[in-house]
Amino acid sequence: MDSRTANATRNQVNVYQPRKPASDIVVRYAFLHGEDSDYSGMARYYQKYLVKTGELDRLDMSGGVPLVLDLVGAIDVRTPVLGAPRDIVVPLTTFRQAASIVDELVDSGIARIDVRYSGWMKGGLRHVLPSGVAVERSLGTKRDLEDLADKLSSMGIGFYPDVSFLRVYRDTWFDGFTWLRDAARMLNRSASRVSGYDTVTGELLTDLISSPYVLSARRLGDLVTSFAREYARYSIPGLSLRDMASQVDSDFRTDEDLLIDRAQSLKIVEEQLRYLSDDVGLGLMASGANDYAIKYCDIVTDVPTGSSGYQILDETVPFFQMVLHGYVAYALEPANLAVDPVQAVLRTIETGASPYFRVMYADGSTIKSTRYDHLYSMNFHEWKDDIIELYRELNEVFSAAGGHRIVQHRRILEGVYQTIYENGASTVVNYTEHSVDIGGHEVRGCGYIVLPAEVTQSGDPEAL
Repeated sequence: MDSRTANATRNQVNVYQPRKPASDIVVRYAFLHGEDSDYSGMARYYQKYLVKTGELDRLDMSGGVPLVLDLVGAIDVRTPVLGAPRDIVVPLTTFRQAASIVDELVDSGIARIDVRYSGWMKGGLRHVLPSGVAVERSLGTKRDLEDLADKLSSMGIGFYPDVSFLRVYRDTWFDGFTWLRDAARMLNRSASRVSGYDTVTGELLTDLISSPYVLSARRLGDLVTSFAREYARYSIPGLSLRDMASQVDSDFRTDEDLLIDRAQSLKIVEEQLRYLSDDVGLGLMASGANDYAIKYCDIVTDVPTGSSGYQILDETVPFFQMVLHGYVAYALEPANLAVDPVQAVLRTIETGASPYFRVMYADGSTIKSTRYDHLYSMNFHEWKDDIIELYRELNEVFSAAGGHRIVQHRRILEGVYQTIYENGASTVVNYTEHSVDIGGHEVRGCGYIVLPAEVTQSGDPEAL
């Protein structure tokens, strides 16, 4: 230890929460043998455990794979008004334009669509505290929203307006939120704020102005209840949860009666998920989902596709997807916002995920030079043909597997992976630039093939 490290250590003070956690820590062990002693066997075992405990139910995929479509309603833009900077809300996809987009896709032959509508509440993507339903007026009226919901319901299309309950993007007058009272506290007693990358707004949160407060779990129950009561008036059957299925936050208050540790926070969050799903009867879509939330979700988006990258790891495997496939629909990142769209499509095929696009009706220039300018590749009409083509392609690919479970995943060669389903069908994905021969079947560079059950089962295990 050098002198600088020693000095830094002497200047540090350990801080602890006022009381010990009240919950028990439980570790469950299972021993796998033979063919089950690999990561595919681990996924199968964990899947069986979740089924046995009632966490998972089989999924009906008879209608084909769903297209997950995230429509971005409105954003906030800082612009000079009479010489002074002011935030104004700019519409990107109005309620009527959202209906028009869906009509165009249905007319093209896409029968199964799940629509998330982000930025529909007052304030756009960075909406006001959802203590009620405040519709963003630049997108249309409450009647327009109801008409959109009725239209999609009559077409058999899932509709999931997006709401953030745990991230408070705006602290406004008379909204019922006061950061001194309602924001969660960190161990140093300062108000907790979100930093890093926001998967929904697409922002890199690096400053206090853009970083939302974290709502204390103490307030969550009242907030969700007040929102749900007003939301019920719209007869919308679904809801998208931006953060509640993936975010668990402690509130380290100095008062022991007000302190909420992580286990208590988890219990509160899970109770609200149960309330929305079972008591209110809403179908839920979630952006990311921890295991406690999966049983309440119809579909999970933004499922991770990479590992932590620590040096102890030498391979990334789709463990999460192997557990869920056949039980819960899921999607990876939006294909049109991926760094490499070709790789994103191949990853979708490898993991058995649903096609996923994030679009808006407005032209891409609308968000130029705003905090959302990294979302420029979202104009629906520029992507329409690609969306239709990719959906048809993936629907054909997954028709061989249907809603069957993934029973095995393996690397055949460097950059070449096979996913095998319980009915025997499999996909082979080649991420390299060169064609490879797999058991007498050519897989083009940056391409894939679908092998029927008889070929998968009769192939040489070392070659397939």
